Amino acid sequence: MMNKESAIAKIRTMGKVGYISAWIIGVLEAFSILMLVISLIVLSVLPANLVNFTFEGGGNIVIDVTGMPGSATVLNTDVETLNEKDIEKAFAKMKDGLQIDLGGMKMQMKDAEIRPGGVALKGTIESYTYNLRDLRRLLLSPIVILILTLITTVFAGLLCRSIRDCGSPFDGSVIRGIKALAYSLIPWVIIDWMQELITLPYTGTHNFTIDLSVACIILIVLGLAYIFQYGAVLQQESDETL
Repeated sequence: MMNKESAIAKIRTMGKVGYISAWIIGVLEAFSILMLVISLIVLSVLPANLVNFTFEGGGNIVIDVTGMPGSATVLNTDVETLNEKDIEKAFAKMKDGLQIDLGGMKMQMKDAEIRPGGVALKGTIESYTYNLRDLRRLLLSPIVILILTLITTVFAGLLCRSIRDCGSPFDGSVIRGIKALAYSLIPWVIIDWMQELITLPYTGTHNFTIDLSVACIILIVLGLAYIFQYGAVLQQESDETL
């Protein structure tokens, strides 16, 4: 059976390993941020139209109707009675509105045909040109993500340091570290929306999205912090009783 001293020693060892790992990861993240910022500065100095990238082509979007329940429809046509003529008629009425925005590039649907298990929409991508200004904007997204990652890594490292130096897992520094780590995760709840705003600022409306899985992780970490806080209160009461 593990005694108190042995358990605390193992906890401190895990904190030490975690602190060293967080320190190494943080250095790599900081170096990556530095390289991206330097690249961004270099691109900012160069004329925007020095280099242009033009994209065009085509593609297919396949709508799989296998297993769709009841009276599901594709292009307002019942999937149970799909046939080539009905699809052609439905597509002819709707094709002008079937346009997809791919980060500034427009994909216009030109044809539809029945495929095994569903319908394939064929489209062409309108010619679109990116310049260095667009590339600079695209670089902002990984920079923001790396900065947020570095912040989380720093707080994780501080928590591990508190665990490494703790006399008990219920020390106040450990509890504060857990709470701080949870708060550092909050920006990740809306990271998809933030990326869309940064990389596609000119596409009109942006859908505000929340990552519920990250929100659940934050609630779990905060819950653990309050569980540890409750344990600290019980430990204090026990020590005072003794």
